Amino acid sequence: MGRFVPYGVEINGTLVGAITEQSIDSGVEVSTEVTAGATAPQYGEINKIQSMGKFTTSDIPTILGILGSRGVVLSGAGFVLYQLDKEEAGTIKSTSVHRKVAIATGLVVPRTLTAQQGSRATLACEVFAIYDGTNKPVTVTTDIALPTGITDLVGFHLGEAIIAAQTITRKTALSIDFGITVNPEYDDGESYARSLHIAEVNPKLTVTTHDVAKFGDAAIPLDGVLGTHANTSVVLRKRTRGTGAFATGEVHTKITAAGVVSLDNITRASTNGPHEMGVNVTTLDDQTNDMLVLAFDHDLDPEV
Repeated sequence: MGRFVPYGVEINGTLVGAITEQSIDSGVEVSTEVTAGATAPQYGEINKIQSMGKFTTSDIPTILGILGSRGVVLSGAGFVLYQLDKEEAGTIKSTSVHRKVAIATGLVVPRTLTAQQGSRATLACEVFAIYDGTNKPVTVTTDIALPTGITDLVGFHLGEAIIAAQTITRKTALSIDFGITVNPEYDDGESYARSLHIAEVNPKLTVTTHDVAKFGDAAIPLDGVLGTHANTSVVLRKRTRGTGAFATGEVHTKITAAGVVSLDNITRASTNGPHEMGVNVTTLDDQTNDMLVLAFDHDLDPEV
């Protein structure tokens, strides 16, 4: 009997490693009804199936390079979640005894990017499955060989944050909610959705910091300020593997945004701990750029 553990995922033919979580929810909704003369239901049915995959990875440039800030439509092999079969001693079985669970048709979107002091940044993603009229939205294949090329070699950490031209220091966390609302569409009495659409894209950035001096009329006032792509950005710094140093060259990730800059909380603290505050950027469409502009070739020290 196999003991299957997470491995990598594949999106439209590109492998993604550094996976920390993976799942596929069935999304099955069962309906029953109690009718006259009865106290217990006699009839029941499945009236909706909206299966959804989820995964989290630390390979920020690879996954955002595939998805961008708005997601990607599945094509070709679609989305594949690999399940790795291990021996009791923890070694990987060398034969073709592994599994893959696939969603051929649908949409993959970035959901939440999280970076905290002392930990690698991660990106949680969602996969919306739809029915192509022939194949079930989710399929499984057993007794397969594992794909090669899945690695876990990168780590990205908190870096520079400039919000409405204010350099935020002493940061402890960064969160980016990509704010994508996806609406599956059902019709013809079917339990599967055959189509879906993105109804809204409204990302939000939150920087948590001990730099509470940035609250004030000369910096970030209580009634807010407008940030632009030119003066609002966050950086994820790539660490050199096996060291505490950060890599040199154009290998870091920079994200810019425009929108309403406001305070999540002005200040909070407990016992003898330092005060902290949260700075939000609720993004707006500037009619020129994407809501979030992603660059994977940022140089921390371009003059060197």
